[in-house]
Amino acid sequence: VVRHAMIPLSWPGHEDVHPASAPPKGSDVEHAAQEFGCLQACPDVCCGIELASRGMQPIAYPVAGCESTAFGSGPAPPHTAMLQGVSYSTVMQGGSPALATRMVTHNWQNLFAHLVAAIVADALEEPTYSESLDRLSPTELPGLMAELDAKRLLSLTYWVCAFSVNQHSSICSGFGAESTSCVEARERYEANRRDSVLGEIYPLCPCQTAKHLNSDTQLCELNKFESMMEYLAAVVPEFRQVVVVDEDFNVFSRAWVVSELAVAHRLKIPQKLKMRSASSVDRCRRHHGKREIKIEECQASWPADKADILAKIENIPEFNRTLNRLIFGEQDSLLVRFSTELAKKQRTRLATAIAIGVAGTALESVI
Repeated sequence: VVRHAMIPLSWPGHEDVHPASAPPKGSDVEHAAQEFGCLQACPDVCCGIELASRGMQPIAYPVAGCESTAFGSGPAPPHTAMLQGVSYSTVMQGGSPALATRMVTHNWQNLFAHLVAAIVADALEEPTYSESLDRLSPTELPGLMAELDAKRLLSLTYWVCAFSVNQHSSICSGFGAESTSCVEARERYEANRRDSVLGEIYPLCPCQTAKHLNSDTQLCELNKFESMMEYLAAVVPEFRQVVVVDEDFNVFSRAWVVSELAVAHRLKIPQKLKMRSASSVDRCRRHHGKREIKIEECQASWPADKADILAKIENIPEFNRTLNRLIFGEQDSLLVRFSTELAKKQRTRLATAIAIGVAGTALESVI
C-alpha cells in the first residue's frame, strides 16, 4: 500500500482546517476524472496512490515526474517540515466539508485507473467498468466529461478512504510494521513499499503533522469508518456503498473491506458491486471456489487495524457465515444482485438497439 502519497500539505488561508472536527468528506466525480487525466502518461498507477512520486499533488511538491496538476503547480513551499497535512478531499473541496452520497470500498492495490473507472461507471449506473475504463483514454476523456456534465453527474460526491481520510495524521511517515512471520508476508511488505512501475522505494512524507493511531481513539481517523457509515446512512437518503472488485479479487481478502461490507449490510445500506466485465462473476466464483472467506485470515497493512476489527466482532464464526452468504450466496447475495443488474442493463441495451434499428429501417423506407 502506497502510504506517502497523500501529500497535500496545508496551503495559505486553510491552515486552521481540522478534518477530524468536520463532517465526513467526499470527492466528486469531476475531480476524480480530472485527476486521472493527469495520470494518463502512467496508466499502471496503483490506487494506493502513486501521485506523489510522480509530482501529482494538488500543491506541487517537486519530485520526479510531471510538474503540473489539475489543481495547480508551483515551487516547493518554504519550511515544508513545519507544514501540516490535510486530506486530499479537503484540498479538492477548498476546505469546505461535503457530505458523500456514495462510499467506495476498494482494495488499495487495485489499479488507480480501475478505481476511477468504477466510480464513473457507478455515476452512469453501469454495473461493469470496462467501458468507462476505455473512455479514460486521452482521446475519449473529453467526451466522457461532457456526458457526465450533460447528465449533471459531475457533482456526485464519493467517499474514498485514500482521499477522504487525512493520511498525514496517521500513516504518511511509514509503511506499517514489517512482518517477519513468513516469506510471503515479507515479500508482500517489500512490494507494498515500492513503486509498482519503477521498483523504487517510495520517499516518505516530510510533514510534521501529529500522528494519531488506533491507540488514540478520540483523534484517530482510521477507527471511524463505522461511525462515518452510520452518520451518512442516517442523514443522506440516497447514500449507498460502491464495492470496486479488482481483477484478481483481492478485495475480498482485505480485513477493512469485509468489515465495511458487514457494517453496510447490518445498517441496511444499499450495496452495489462494480466489476470489470460480465465474465467477472463466474471468474470470481471459480477463484474462491468452496473456500470461505474468514475475517481472521484477512490481511491488513497495520496489525492494530486488524486487531481492532476483530475485537468488535462478538461471534467470529457467525460473522464469517453471514459474510459469505452476503457475497456468494445463491439468493440475494452481492454477486446475484450484480448479475441481475447486468442482465437488466443488457436487455435495455438490446431493446434500444432494436428500436433504433426499426426506426432506421422505417426512415430508409420513407426516403
